[in-house]
Amino acid sequence: MVPDLIKFNKYVHHFMAAKYSNRIQEKLNCQQQQTAFFMSE
Repeated sequence: MVPDLIKFNKYVHHFMAAKYSNRIQEKLNCQQQQTAFFMSE
C-alpha cells in the first residue's frame, strides 16, 4: 500500500510540474510574440 502511495505522489508531482512548466512556456511564448510584434512595427 505504501509504495503505491509513493508512486502516486511522484506521478502527481510530475504531472503538476509538467502543467506548471507548460504554463510558464506559454507565457514566455506570448511575451516573445508580443515583443516580435512591437519590433516589426
